[in-house]
Amino acid sequence: MSRFELLGVLSSLSDGGAERAMLRILNDQAGRKRVALVVLKPDRSILSLLSPNVVLIDLSRRLIPLFSFFIFLLRSRPKVLFSTFGDINVLMAIVKRMFLPSSRLVLREPNSLDVKSRRSGVVRRLYPFVYPWADYVVVLSERHKVSMLSIIARSGASSSVVVVHNAPAYRSSIEDENKADGPYFISVGRLVEQKGYDNLIDAFSKFTNDFGDYKLIIVGSGAEKDKLQQRLEGHGLEGKVILAGALANPLDLIFGASAYILSSRYEGVSNAMLEALMLGVPVMASVENTSADEFILDGYNGWCVESYSSDCLLGGLIRAVSETPCWNRKEISEHYSELCDEQRMLHSYQQLFWP
Repeated sequence: MSRFELLGVLSSLSDGGAERAMLRILNDQAGRKRVALVVLKPDRSILSLLSPNVVLIDLSRRLIPLFSFFIFLLRSRPKVLFSTFGDINVLMAIVKRMFLPSSRLVLREPNSLDVKSRRSGVVRRLYPFVYPWADYVVVLSERHKVSMLSIIARSGASSSVVVVHNAPAYRSSIEDENKADGPYFISVGRLVEQKGYDNLIDAFSKFTNDFGDYKLIIVGSGAEKDKLQQRLEGHGLEGKVILAGALANPLDLIFGASAYILSSRYEGVSNAMLEALMLGVPVMASVENTSADEFILDGYNGWCVESYSSDCLLGGLIRAVSETPCWNRKEISEHYSELCDEQRMLHSYQQLFWP
């Protein structure tokens, strides 16, 4: 079997920020190296984003995907292994340690590791033991780096923990006619419990008592869609809260919004939040377990609230319409476009893969 120079591993091709980032990194490398991507579950929502130069190895239809995966790894023996998300990262660290010690391993940890958001499951308990086996652990913010270093330090070993900022798929062609009618807030993300849209809808229902001309647009799809629809209907918010579904390019809607809303219960660094900042759109964000305050300067480019509770989110929404500073959207856009430059991100991974 031909040896791949770089092998990426994902649980699935579901439409999430981490998955999209992974594909962009692999696509870039495929222009120079022999690259493959292994997926273990059947969701192919973003398959169209994968370059034809990346060899897709879909093991989801195998009777025992993990067994097939181990056999493939031992036969192909990639020079560099690359994965994201904790469960796959732990698996890859064990594989490298036991079977592929000569392969370079780069792990990308996209989620918050703050104490309040840590889970007690087996996977997280293994972090202090297996993450130090990686050559590099990539995190998305300085706060995440501190958290990661505190976790792996317990093992008495160390690995290189580096910060590489996400670079959203930013496209500058904005057409004003694609904006929604009237003033509105917007949030983009999967419709899952993590994103806190239940609390946001509760907060918005109270907000509309005094600010009835505003709408809330939530872009994304996911398992919680029906529950969220029932929730907004229960508040009588039909036509006020719009579940817009997944959109190929929501940037026009983001650009026209009064503010972008980050209501997550926990988050690594939100790609959609960065996209809003790169467009010069102010952000109202919960800072609990999100690292948002590493990017949001209260009063300069948005508003920070202490938590994702409905009361805190309500206070943030009220501030977003009551406090009207003279935003310098061009300055905000230029600063974050430089910080989250795609070529900078891709070059950083190039250096990690091939030092």
